[in-house]
Amino acid sequence: CYMPSKNFKIPEKAKEIWPKQLQVGCPYRDTAIRFRAYQHARLIKTLQEDAVAIGANKVGFCPEVGIDQIIRYPNSFQEQWEFTPYEYADSLKWLNVWGPYNWFLADQPYAYVKGANLPTWELSRRVVRDYRDHFKDPAKRAKLMAMPHGSQCNMLALGQPEGMAMDQLSSFLAGYDASILYFFPRGYDHRFWKALTDSTSLIANNEDLVMNGQKKEGVTATPQSPFPAPVENLEPKYLPDVQTTDLLQVAAFEKDGRFLVAVGNFWEKGDVVFTLRVPGLDANRKYCVIEKAFNRQFVPEKGQFFTGKALADGILLHAGAMRWAFFEIIPAGNRPERAVTATDLRKELDRCRKDNEAAARAEAERDRALRAENEVGEFKKQS
Repeated sequence: CYMPSKNFKIPEKAKEIWPKQLQVGCPYRDTAIRFRAYQHARLIKTLQEDAVAIGANKVGFCPEVGIDQIIRYPNSFQEQWEFTPYEYADSLKWLNVWGPYNWFLADQPYAYVKGANLPTWELSRRVVRDYRDHFKDPAKRAKLMAMPHGSQCNMLALGQPEGMAMDQLSSFLAGYDASILYFFPRGYDHRFWKALTDSTSLIANNEDLVMNGQKKEGVTATPQSPFPAPVENLEPKYLPDVQTTDLLQVAAFEKDGRFLVAVGNFWEKGDVVFTLRVPGLDANRKYCVIEKAFNRQFVPEKGQFFTGKALADGILLHAGAMRWAFFEIIPAGNRPERAVTATDLRKELDRCRKDNEAAARAEAERDRALRAENEVGEFKKQS
């Protein structure tokens, strides 16, 4: 680190005892951090200029940065700002944002974690929120490319194909502009290729509403079949304000009278039948509820369409284990060949109640054991 005399005004007395005055807790610590961030940004901007000069006009230089370099968590300045992308992202076209990564080691026993892929969803949303809060003009910020996990470390750090697809779709729904998998290809069997095909197809079929539509607030999905309790304190360092996170998540968008509702089931041990409620629609208008991925339409007990009031009151729908399910709600019109009736959904609800009961009870028992193991006592005044 060069002496910051030109761009940052440091009193002469600080230079005399360099670099002691720049250490943690010393008067010029923050100034030193900002100067190193300035130096690092100069390097990145120079690489960007060089990349463009040799012909990489569409992408330029695309550095990898961790999610912790973008999320503004309580101690982010002290831990991250020396190389923060906030100092140079307005000069780039793309940033590749990696993490968080969930895997198990192939040479060690597998350990189940409830909602193991939930951090990708919550942290991706926070990345996009904090990044856009800082760079409010889309034309003056680099686009974000996610880097969901597939496999690494010579196949020792293994992921699940379903988890890989779940993370890719989570970053898409959270607001990332693109994604590239880490790493791919890397000796995968057909399960990973199939999962990648399915997730990218879902993105392609829904990107207009997600990328160009407006977020629709107030849409809810409530489990009706046995389902685990929320995850507590998902990421206390980076998300200290998030105390609980449901394993059933919703992202909704609207554009030109069309609505998209994506429901994510982050429980890998069971399907879920849930009640979807979509407020704010024309109460008397009729709507189609379509799941394009399976070319099917959901219909009420009588008739072919749901009214806006019925959708506000709630309808039954289904999402598979470790799946994002995409439902499009459009004004009534031509319907797909295959129809799923309310009676079909009640039968599926009965099945899930039987199949999921033991797994949901086991989750509750694990929650109780974990809570007892990590119970925190309270200081109480002695009488």
